[in-house]
Amino acid sequence: QFNYHACAKDDKFIYMAFTKGLIYFNPAEIRQVSYNNPVCFHALDFPDHPKESLHWHDKGEKTVTLPYDRNFFSIRFSVAEMLAPEEIQFACYMEGFEEDWKEIGTDRQVSYTNVPPGEYTFHVKSTDLSGRWSPEVSSLQIIITPPWWQTGWAWCLWTLLIAGALFSAFLFYRHELNIKHLVRLKEIEKETARNINEAKLRFYTNVVHELRTPIFLITAPLEELMSENKRTVSVPKSYLSAMYRNAMKLTKLITRMIDLRKLEQGKLQLTLHSQNIISFCKDLVPDYEALCQQKSIIFHFLPEKTLIKVAFDAEKLEIILSNLISNAFKYTPEGGSIDITVDSDGKNAHIRVADTGQGIPPEKRKQLFGRFERLGADKKYPKVNGKGIGLNYAQYLAHLHKGDIGYTPNQPQGACFTLCIPQSLTAYSPEERVQ
Repeated sequence: QFNYHACAKDDKFIYMAFTKGLIYFNPAEIRQVSYNNPVCFHALDFPDHPKESLHWHDKGEKTVTLPYDRNFFSIRFSVAEMLAPEEIQFACYMEGFEEDWKEIGTDRQVSYTNVPPGEYTFHVKSTDLSGRWSPEVSSLQIIITPPWWQTGWAWCLWTLLIAGALFSAFLFYRHELNIKHLVRLKEIEKETARNINEAKLRFYTNVVHELRTPIFLITAPLEELMSENKRTVSVPKSYLSAMYRNAMKLTKLITRMIDLRKLEQGKLQLTLHSQNIISFCKDLVPDYEALCQQKSIIFHFLPEKTLIKVAFDAEKLEIILSNLISNAFKYTPEGGSIDITVDSDGKNAHIRVADTGQGIPPEKRKQLFGRFERLGADKKYPKVNGKGIGLNYAQYLAHLHKGDIGYTPNQPQGACFTLCIPQSLTAYSPEERVQ
């Protein structure tokens, strides 16, 4: 207990009297003791869920994992200071949520709202009694988990669902395309079958119609001979020649019908004979000349040699030439010309059928030898009777001969088809040399 007004001082000391004696001290020697106690975390409160607060009673760094719906919370902390706790200042910083430290004064609590899912580190520091910031920082690790629909496995699920949906859409689209494609194929098959049937009927109708003429030419002289009431009759040789010639025509027509059936079954074979192709073509010229005279078309047969030996099937070659010349006749106007040239390069024989008709339009040349392709299919190129089988059949027979049929424009106007076939039997395998 000190007495009032019982004090004195000099240049160095201060003297103070009390009931039991005297105290003196040098004020310059007094030093304030500073303590830097660490900040301790006490609790983590949830204002919207007060019963779920977390409390701690020990020091050290801590880690807290919170669900996504606990993103509104308050952190309580303190520092061990007994002399003047009101002098202690605090600063905090939520790493990952804030950009810098913020001073909160003497408050021992800080609140955060709407913290998104993620990992954060809450840092807090304090001052000593003299106001100097402590270098020691306390940290609290806070992890807010995302909702289940934003987790890694959920994103994998969304990815799989989206990929499955896209894949299902692709399968559905491909299924629809396949259905449309199958429907289109069915339509094409029906159309093709209808065209084939029509072509077959037309072919057989034409053949049957052609059969009537030789049959009539055979039966007419027979009826005349049978009308005589003689047991034995004399037959003019002209009758026999006419009947023989027409009987051979019947044989050829029947052979064509058989060949068509073999062609459908892929069993058509050649009967090869090595002979002069110039003489063969020359024997066919009179029939074509008569045909061209009906339309005032000039017909020329222009072989470069008198003898070219070629191994070929006479009946099949006649069909090829008949198709090429018939097409030239169809597309050549009156007053035009058709030229047939035959030459050889030593290995292959070349037969060219050139006309001065309307030619083949460029857009139709790629499909020229396709089945059921018709040359006249627009206003510029008038329609001509036919089903588009002749050139396809002729090309097939040319391939049987190990040859080919090519097309080039005939300058200045018209078309030129060239048949190229090998001259020697060595071009054919032993199985193909049916003689």
